[in-house]
Amino acid sequence: MPRRRNPINVLVVDDESVLAEMVSMALRYEGWNIATAGRIAAIASAAPTAHVVVLDVMLPDMTGWTSYTNCAKRIRSCRCCC
Repeated sequence: MPRRRNPINVLVVDDESVLAEMVSMALRYEGWNIATAGRIAAIASAAPTAHVVVLDVMLPDMTGWTSYTNCAKRIRSCRCCC
């Protein structure tokens, strides 16, 4: 598989490590750079460098919808694709 010149940075946020790893493996196969986090707090530091955030909507500390809303308030380019 050829590598992209400018890979896409993806943050995968899921408290289920097996699911996060499955999603990460599929995206890495496509040549994307992947960072993973199991807690919502990681979004504050990692999201500004990510082009895409794959977000679990049923996290234990905050719902994904609430975290998306908070992210969108801080980062203008934050968009939701459901």
